[in-house]
Amino acid sequence: MPDLTIEVFFHCDSAENFSTKVEGSKGKHYTVTYGPMPRGPYEYDYSCTCDSFKFGKGKSCKHIESVKKSGSHCKWMQFTDGGKPVQKDEEFFCPNCGAHANTQRYGV
Repeated sequence: MPDLTIEVFFHCDSAENFSTKVEGSKGKHYTVTYGPMPRGPYEYDYSCTCDSFKFGKGKSCKHIESVKKSGSHCKWMQFTDGGKPVQKDEEFFCPNCGAHANTQRYGV
């Protein structure tokens, strides 16, 4: 069996951490976040500060669904989505949303 080769790929900051305010139907504001979940260090998912999410045992709420549908959360990863980051000076940025891009190493 051949050894793994380590390849370096880029991903948008929003693939690990994202947060936005969402206005509810009655004018109250909630925070929808995307990031590491308590289930494990490599599991990422959405959460919301609304009661529906809090008491729904982690089920998605309408605020999370509205963020997903809006396209405001990029989550670009070169390994799965392809493309190349934009380089400015010594830094790299997401080609989709312009946020900072980080490196990630994969064994292939």
